Amino acid sequence: MKTLVGYNHSWKDKRVMRTVETFSKLDHVYYQFSGGIDLSAAQRNSDIQNFSLCRDEMPGTNKVIKRTRLDQEILRLVEELDCDLAYFHSFPASQPARIFREVKKSGKKLLYDLHEIMPENFFQRDSLFLIQFFRKYS
Repeated sequence: MKTLVGYNHSWKDKRVMRTVETFSKLDHVYYQFSGGIDLSAAQRNSDIQNFSLCRDEMPGTNKVIKRTRLDQEILRLVEELDCDLAYFHSFPASQPARIFREVKKSGKKLLYDLHEIMPENFFQRDSLFLIQFFRKYS
């Protein structure tokens, strides 16, 4: 089972790397991370293919445009890569319903690990939006 793992976490984020290492034992992993590193140094494991996409490096003048472009690039990866599962460690803030539709339409599976969303780290109004969203689309 080929897997795309990521969604805007830094290179070698502890939680994301556990997922990457686990899935790489099964088959090929496409690892998307945020930030600039030397990709030649990152390509040591042939079962893991790295993609560096960073919101701050996207074209645009403000954070909303940059975030939208990041979400579009990650959606492009989902559509173009030969993967069976997309495992995201964050939420596509600019286009949440679109990623669900596109993944479902392509016959792939989508898993969210929302470890970032905890009451002490997240505003209550934002959590209410997410609860309503997941009730509608699950």
